Amino acid sequence: MIAMLRHGTGALWRHKWELIMIYLLHLLFGIVVGGKLRAAMTTALDQSIAGRELASGYDSDVMADMMRHHSLDVGGVAQSSLVLIPIFVLLSIWLYGGLTANMATAQRGVYAMVTKGCRHYPRLLMVSLCSLALCLLIGAVLWVPFLLLSGMPPLTAVLETYHSEKQFFLTTAAIIALTYLCYILVSSWAILAKALLTSGHRGYYKKAALLVSTYLWQLLFYGIIMAALLAVLVWLLSLLRNTAAEHTVIYILLGQCIVITLCKLRVCYIGGVVSLANRTR
Repeated sequence: MIAMLRHGTGALWRHKWELIMIYLLHLLFGIVVGGKLRAAMTTALDQSIAGRELASGYDSDVMADMMRHHSLDVGGVAQSSLVLIPIFVLLSIWLYGGLTANMATAQRGVYAMVTKGCRHYPRLLMVSLCSLALCLLIGAVLWVPFLLLSGMPPLTAVLETYHSEKQFFLTTAAIIALTYLCYILVSSWAILAKALLTSGHRGYYKKAALLVSTYLWQLLFYGIIMAALLAVLVWLLSLLRNTAAEHTVIYILLGQCIVITLCKLRVCYIGGVVSLANRTR
């Protein structure tokens, strides 16, 4: 696992230009959605005094009041997002797949990432769809019986199925934890399959599954470490962001720091997992 951490952190520097490209994709998506939200806010601001309150800095409470009382067209923004999110996901598969290919073949650069992503895109997309299907299947197996047994909300009706609130919440926490552990294994399998297929291996589905079974505990601990690190960093940045809410520019910059942190940790995670595929050479 130490070797995985070393390869993962090293990937942040070795593939810094690919990381910048991935961040620009997130930034572009945020600008488009933000532009739609700004257009929707213009009409709402004309109908309320919220503009004077927002002039001194961003305030989430003011935004919430606008959504409730001044007909902020969130529905229109949501409809636009439903169109943009699939495009964003497809582009992410392309760029992250190209990045995985660069790591698996010891190459660097945005051009190599883009060309490898294009060359292998159909198979990269198929692996992503298979991993999505596995995640949905695991979610259904774990959550559907639990929800049927608990009887769904309200909570008072749910608690009648259990002996105490403690038992209910412990059961919920255990299922959430199990779901996340399964997600770690599925995402690791997908990364390994993409690394193997882009480096010319045949039977990459089976080989990736064998690697997951071989390095099961290392992958689980590595995923847990990444999740814990992500939670701590996002929590700290969110605290700073909330304290600087009255300074709009600082608020936006800290929001972008959160996005960069998410991108970096994902690249670090991919780099550590791909290092296992490179051992099969």
